[in-house]
Amino acid sequence: MHIQSDHDKQKVKEYFKQALSVNRSIEEGRAELKDILDVLNEQHEVNPTVARKVIAAMEKGNMPEIRHLNEQFEDLYQAAIGKVK
Repeated sequence: MHIQSDHDKQKVKEYFKQALSVNRSIEEGRAELKDILDVLNEQHEVNPTVARKVIAAMEKGNMPEIRHLNEQFEDLYQAAIGKVK
């Protein structure tokens, strides 16, 4: 560690204050997201797990990839249990 001078100590202290503020914002965002998911579930019967996956796909823009992976999963599952589509 290279925290020797009072100036260094003050800088480190400020970084930790900033990190704490960011962490609080993240926690607030998580609580807000949970509230939204609860409303979707209560008012529209949208499963929160599914909703989170939709949100992730929207964020990444990778729906075609997810669709392809799900098709592969379904085919492999059917093969594993001995059923044919």
